[in-house]
Amino acid sequence: FPSYGSPHGGTQVTGSRTKNNFLSGQTYGSKTVYVALLDQSGNLHNPPITLNRTLNYQSSGGGYSSPGSGYSSPGNGYSSPGSGYSSAGSGYSSPPIYETTATLLVNNQPTSISELPLKDLQDGLRILQSFEPVGIASVDLQDCLLKQMDARGWESSLAYRIVSEQFTLLVRRRVPELSRKLSHPTHAIHEALQQIAELDPAPGKRFSEDSNQSVAADAEVEKVGKEWVIHLNNDYVPRLRLNKTYKELITKGTLSPKEKEYVRNQMRAGKFLINSIEQRQNTIERITKKILEKQEDFFLHGSSKLHPMTMAQVAEEIDVHETTVSRATANKYLRTSHGLFPFKYFFTPGYSGKDGDAVSNTSVKEIIGSIIEQEDPKKPLSDRAIVDKLAEKDIKLARRTVAKYREELGISPTNLRRQY
Repeated sequence: FPSYGSPHGGTQVTGSRTKNNFLSGQTYGSKTVYVALLDQSGNLHNPPITLNRTLNYQSSGGGYSSPGSGYSSPGNGYSSPGSGYSSAGSGYSSPPIYETTATLLVNNQPTSISELPLKDLQDGLRILQSFEPVGIASVDLQDCLLKQMDARGWESSLAYRIVSEQFTLLVRRRVPELSRKLSHPTHAIHEALQQIAELDPAPGKRFSEDSNQSVAADAEVEKVGKEWVIHLNNDYVPRLRLNKTYKELITKGTLSPKEKEYVRNQMRAGKFLINSIEQRQNTIERITKKILEKQEDFFLHGSSKLHPMTMAQVAEEIDVHETTVSRATANKYLRTSHGLFPFKYFFTPGYSGKDGDAVSNTSVKEIIGSIIEQEDPKKPLSDRAIVDKLAEKDIKLARRTVAKYREELGISPTNLRRQY
């Protein structure tokens, strides 16, 4: 099932009043919940969903509540003071769910699952499936898409038939076979596929933690007139200096020999730290100059002109150890006219190209992407055909290497790129 959690500690869990009239509410905190789905043999077949706060079932009142969340379901209705939503007195009643089933669903007790009736567990599953976004807690991808299509009223569409009747062909994108089996022209199949593409295959993913990070450049290279200029970003570098008070204490002679030695040691440590920070910036500047020297074609023309270069080569030329270059460039970024790049982007192995020129593997990827962009959509190139195209440029690669680079570029294989 899709993960359904909150990166901010609180999630508005909103359920729609579907034809089954299941519950919804607002909860806070974080709790891993197992939604049980059993086969006829009593085996559990599902991963966990991350939901919020424990729901404690109250069998005597005919409902359930979530302590601390402002949610309750007494008798025939429910209210959520925290969200301003209420349906008490509306004649709306919660579905029957036993206390042991609710405890299992929200308290993560999979070892007790075989002791519970299948129907009770399925009721709990249906409650979760009524929550928004539509499609969470689905049995599989096909079920997830169908639930979203049901919610949009697409039951009579060709897209719905493709997902419900020919899902295997959909996954493999077998357009001619779909056209033949469903008795529709290929252009209608393509329109249906575009409609299906509007659906969300992982609706719970929107609540997962955002891994995007704001990155500031540690250095920048720009061309001013005919000269290249390097700017170091010192905004995040601490400006340190030694406190004059301690220097004065030593010169005044008011300290004991032991105290004087202690202050001197601390001053030496402070100077070492200041010098280390200055040396770090100096190393970054020297590495940037060497990158600019060896990769000028990149700064002029972009990634397609990136040349092979190793850290060992740069380390030798600036007279430091290779590990120093590695540490200095770790998690550091360089701003160029072509965008922001990690320093390590510029260190790449390569291949022998036309006229004996070395070509980096990054440039090879760019060339592969360009070849595929120019292909005939009705007759997409196979990996073997791409190998032959590269050979015309005197770049010799194995077919599996081309396949690897194509996948790294996020480009689909031939059968999924073909347009009919």
